[in-house]
Amino acid sequence: MQFPFTSSSLLLRHVIQFRSTHFITGRLALLAALLSLGSNPVHATNNDKLHAQKIARGVYVLPGDGAAPNANNLGRVGNLGFLVGKTGVVIIDTGSSAARAQELIHAIKTVTNKPLQYVLISHPAQEVLFGDGVFKDLGVPIWSQVHTPRLMAQRCDHCLETLIQVLGEDRMKGTRLVLPTAYAFPSGSFNLAGRKISVVEGPQGTVPGNLVIRDEATGVVFSGALLSVHRVPAVQDTSPLAWEQALTFDGLAKAYAVVPAYGPIALSSRAMQLKTPQDRQSFISIQDAISQLQGYLRDLDHQARGLYERRLPLEEVTQQPSVFPYMDWDDYSPNHGHNLFYRYLQLESEDLMSK
Repeated sequence: MQFPFTSSSLLLRHVIQFRSTHFITGRLALLAALLSLGSNPVHATNNDKLHAQKIARGVYVLPGDGAAPNANNLGRVGNLGFLVGKTGVVIIDTGSSAARAQELIHAIKTVTNKPLQYVLISHPAQEVLFGDGVFKDLGVPIWSQVHTPRLMAQRCDHCLETLIQVLGEDRMKGTRLVLPTAYAFPSGSFNLAGRKISVVEGPQGTVPGNLVIRDEATGVVFSGALLSVHRVPAVQDTSPLAWEQALTFDGLAKAYAVVPAYGPIALSSRAMQLKTPQDRQSFISIQDAISQLQGYLRDLDHQARGLYERRLPLEEVTQQPSVFPYMDWDDYSPNHGHNLFYRYLQLESEDLMSK
């Protein structure tokens, strides 16, 4: 089944109908200024981010710490994966830098000497795609959802510069933006490197350019941006309730395991039972992972509606204290204030359109 592509920047399309370009530019500049006051959490470095974790037969993850890139984690943030097939290796996401891509290749070589045959980019985010250049230089084709290269070209102008400032020139040496070269990914099943892989675009309501990738032999799903665990997502391209609905996609609930874009791996009850009691502490159940993110999205919508009903000045929206239990999630600052800002504008736009 093919899910319709979620159009980019829904709220800006609506707001522009009622606001001048000068007004929008001013408000977005205000958002940037307000959010620059926030800070990202710092996580301790962890050697586990250098070693592949086996999830199922032939399915491995190089885990990230879930936080925003910082000098402490060296950009080892998003969960990267690879599948070992009969003829070679399929890589899922390449990391935040050429150095992270090299760490991924080293982790692969400790598991298998089979050739690297394909790269799949699950979603257009800086934490998972700035390693592309390393694989391009090795002659490995890079595939993505058809809209991802356009989104990367539009949105990554300053990402590399920012990452260099945050992570340092040494860590980012050799890193460049390389767009995927193969876009033939409608929803469907493919045989890559001797493994049957099913791919779903979207689903509708999540971020543009997202792919949900399922290894059919094991039932392991790589969710892309659809699911993150204990991390506040950026919700500016959709609405919180649309994303909440997208999370009902049964490809998640029926999986053996789900590798989220960020955070601990989610396991089915069957997979969890195979772990020792001590090992289970490193995982989360799939249902808990889904319900926790849905809870955040509902609470985000509820808080934004309350602020809009009070007609709170926009410059105060991002500064609201939070009373619900997400402040310890990764990227709470600045993403939650960012999400409130955009949801407030969506509600304003919807109100104007209804008149």
